[in-house]
Amino acid sequence: MAGNQWMDCNSSLSALAHSIWASITNVPCPISQLPDVVQWMDPVTSSFSMTLAWNSVREVEQVIGWSKHLRFSMNVPRHSFFVWKCLLDSLATADQLRKWGKRVSNACVSC
Repeated sequence: MAGNQWMDCNSSLSALAHSIWASITNVPCPISQLPDVVQWMDPVTSSFSMTLAWNSVREVEQVIGWSKHLRFSMNVPRHSFFVWKCLLDSLATADQLRKWGKRVSNACVSC
């Protein structure tokens, strides 16, 4: 820092940054007539709300009826994953692997 200004150690980077900044500032904003609004603020408390931010970017899907059986306080995640794959009929069993075109031995895996 020199005086009250930051000094750039890499002058070529600084020239590039200045060039980009000059290009950006000369482009007119297409929606400049609209007021700037913060959309992730809670209207009651006037503070940032993670819930509002998440709800504005996520895609809302229909709730699946059996999901409450997989997501509860005492669940074991690997068991939930296994049951979920079973319910979707996408568990990689020997029968499924054959349907998917994989070569699987017909011999008993327990023998």
